[in-house]
Amino acid sequence: MGNYETASVYYQGVIQQIHRLLSTIDDHGRKQKWQQIQGEVAQEYDVVKNIMQTLALFKGTHKVKNICLVRYIYYINH
Repeated sequence: MGNYETASVYYQGVIQQIHRLLSTIDDHGRKQKWQQIQGEVAQEYDVVKNIMQTLALFKGTHKVKNICLVRYIYYINH
């Protein structure tokens, strides 16, 4: 299993760097492409955050937490 916390930090950094880059681009087509890339990276970052939340739910051993986990997994898959 990967280190999702480290990945999260890297994703945040990349998104910030692209944001800074966007302010320096004058060419509309190039800027649009970087905005698309930024959106795709942000979507991947959301996936990493969701994985981290799911893993946090698994760490709980209380029965109520496990029921919530089952409901959460059902919700995200439907």
